[in-house]
Amino acid sequence: MNNTKIIAKSKITDKAFIIMISVAFSVILPQIFHAIGAVSGAGASVGSMLLPMHVPVLFAGFVCGPVAGLVAGILSPVLSFAISGMPSAVLVPFMMAELSVYGFVAGKLSSAKTNAFFSLIITQFSGKIARAVMVIAAVYVLNSTCVSVDSIKAFMITGIPGMVLQWILFAVFSESIKEMRKKYE
Repeated sequence: MNNTKIIAKSKITDKAFIIMISVAFSVILPQIFHAIGAVSGAGASVGSMLLPMHVPVLFAGFVCGPVAGLVAGILSPVLSFAISGMPSAVLVPFMMAELSVYGFVAGKLSSAKTNAFFSLIITQFSGKIARAVMVIAAVYVLNSTCVSVDSIKAFMITGIPGMVLQWILFAVFSESIKEMRKKYE
């Protein structure tokens, strides 16, 4: 009985570590992408196009489950803003909604008996829908002038290369992710 408690605590500690690493990479990767954009002359659009904050959150969800993915998705934009000022204060709540749904849905679907690639696509669209709902609520319920409904089309289209990058990374690492997932079930 005592060994069971030790194993359970070890899994919780391991999950907490993966959440911390995922959040750290969610802060570091956008900085790297923005630096590449600055050096190449592309500007901050590189980060908006390639969605570097999303990949570590997906990893946390797919490996450690829905709660870990949710926590990583909430903490990543908040800590990134606190440390670097990015994303902008206006975007933080929308990024929190999108990334928390990304992490949660990835975690839920990682243990489902669905095709892994199909799970990733459902996860991506769920996150985008959550962000769109938040924008619509901000505009029509809260009468916010900080965002517009037009921004929905912009972030959907701008993020397509990042979604494709996620497909490629997922195809390359899906077997490793499945093996890691087994450790935390």
